[in-house]
Amino acid sequence: MSVTGWTDSRVTPGDVGDQPYFDGRAECWVWGTWRRAWQGMLKRDAGSLMLACEAKGIDRNKYGSDLPAMAQMELQRKIWAVRWLYHHILHGGLCLRPPWSMVEHIGFDAQATNADDGGKLDNPPLKPCPPIPSEWPRPVEHPQCPKLAWRFYDLPTDGPAPASDGLARLKRGIKRAVAAAVGDPTIQGMNCKEFVKLFIPPVAVRPFRRLCAGIKGTGAAASPALRRPEWEYIPEGWAYARTHPEVNGWNVHGVPEIYKQKWSRFVAMVKGTGPLGVAHESDLATNADINSHNTVMAFAYALALAAHQKDTRSILDWGGGIGHYSLLAQALLPDVHIDYHCKDVPLLAEYGAKLFFDQHFYADESCLERTYDFVLASASLHYSEDWQRVLAGLSKATGKYLYITRLPTVVQAPSYVLTLVREFVIGEQRPA
Repeated sequence: MSVTGWTDSRVTPGDVGDQPYFDGRAECWVWGTWRRAWQGMLKRDAGSLMLACEAKGIDRNKYGSDLPAMAQMELQRKIWAVRWLYHHILHGGLCLRPPWSMVEHIGFDAQATNADDGGKLDNPPLKPCPPIPSEWPRPVEHPQCPKLAWRFYDLPTDGPAPASDGLARLKRGIKRAVAAAVGDPTIQGMNCKEFVKLFIPPVAVRPFRRLCAGIKGTGAAASPALRRPEWEYIPEGWAYARTHPEVNGWNVHGVPEIYKQKWSRFVAMVKGTGPLGVAHESDLATNADINSHNTVMAFAYALALAAHQKDTRSILDWGGGIGHYSLLAQALLPDVHIDYHCKDVPLLAEYGAKLFFDQHFYADESCLERTYDFVLASASLHYSEDWQRVLAGLSKATGKYLYITRLPTVVQAPSYVLTLVREFVIGEQRPA
């Protein structure tokens, strides 16, 4: 996918001798690529490409923890290179590197935008060019490359660092050591809360939460007088949402931000070999929750029926958020190609399209203009005021299987309207 004349001895495998080799991390110095490989690079930013890598089960830190840091600053500092590197990784690209550097970068100075200090990347004096190979290497990444890049690009910079930088470096070092010890590189991407939970026995989590809930006046441990209900009855019905701007649905920026914070952890839990007792709405403290397990297994059974003896299946996920069920479907049926379509509010549909560039997301009902092998509405139908019309549309859109699940119902009273209170999660109210 690309070639370069620059390298560093610290990222060069020790057994290549004087022969070139292939690396999964691209280069931005003295490099070249083809037009076909560059296509699509300018359509997305580095952050969305990084998340798309995670959606495919690729750790964002696989080739160095410098990449996520640069992705966060890409737009402010115009670091186009990190976009190219994640684009390269996302498409499984290979970079042909020389066994030692054939060029030197001399652009380190105070006038440089992003390379004012090159001490870490200084190379020894250039040697004669390596010989032209009599037999070129097979287009396969050298197995040492990810580990070498991981070590090299996470090295501390020269010079004294502020105390805050030192603390951050210490945290990264601890996470890196634990990740290496247990063989799970996704640990490096965890936030502090997720990391601490690794060391807390599950039996202690629930009593601790109950204690906190009793102190704060929320949750099951709180007294009835203090407890904030998750659902609240709205006697005015759906008209309440139209006259109260604070009840503004799921189309607010806080929702995708919460999903973004938890995305890498969710991907790791779904892509692994452990149980699938995980709910993306939760804090992702465990993948062994029995209720979540039953939800996923019921979905797996319905999807397996629709995919019986088929190589590809089309799915419409009504109210599917940013595409969590797409990952679950791929994990449950890895040998079936899933043509995934998802309808949700604009902000979630936009964010989902960045995660899954090869899937389909809709912010309107144009998705109902075709038919699908499997139509899913999980915890979503009750958010539609005219749910009968929506249900009729979903029924027409399915070729054979329609799966409605996680739907609140009442059997001994006429229908009524509730609002779903999620202030403890995202600080907003959601009409239901």
